[in-house]
Amino acid sequence: MYLHAPQPFPADLSVLFGEWLYLLRSALDGLMYEIVVHDTQLDPPKNASRIYYPTFATANGFTSKFKMQGLSDGTRKRIEATQPYHSTGGHTGSALWWINELARLDRHRRGHSLVWRIVEIHIELPSGVFDAEGVRICDQLKAFIRHDEELEVAVMVAKPGAIPNPNDGIDMSWDLQFDVPEWINKVPSSYGVWGIEERMQNAEIVVHETIEMFNAFFRRG
Repeated sequence: MYLHAPQPFPADLSVLFGEWLYLLRSALDGLMYEIVVHDTQLDPPKNASRIYYPTFATANGFTSKFKMQGLSDGTRKRIEATQPYHSTGGHTGSALWWINELARLDRHRRGHSLVWRIVEIHIELPSGVFDAEGVRICDQLKAFIRHDEELEVAVMVAKPGAIPNPNDGIDMSWDLQFDVPEWINKVPSSYGVWGIEERMQNAEIVVHETIEMFNAFFRRG
């Protein structure tokens, strides 16, 4: 069984998704600006145009490349604690890493195309006709229904010598969500099982909690 979308998603949705990424990435960079102002007591601080919130995939990358001057040890430790390489499953399981990566692609290459994705599928077959062990179902983490190519949803093999009855039905149902393929292709399965709405909510929560962590730290100081 094959599926394809009759037409692509409207381009306006890609623009809106890009705006969402821009707002989250800007919130992180704005936080970093305020962190540097707080620690250096300079407003504007030196090299203000080069201030950004770091998101590194490895501890070595953070140690060797994050050279922001004027930060206290406490501030640096807290920034390090938020880095994507601490996430379960590695950096690709981190919302902060994906905010930066997707925003970078959106800003420097092209907007992200949205497609339909099968997030759950159920198939019930007539027991006397099809071999249940021979059924092959698509990888639901990568089950994208595009307008320009067909998706092989399932392959069903009849038992040797079985004669299908016109009244034998195949019951199939699935749940669809729109998604961004680039956000799924490299994630650990524990993160990829979330739908895009859950991942977007998680990203907003992580940014909010990161901001609140520094607010609380500075109030204590």
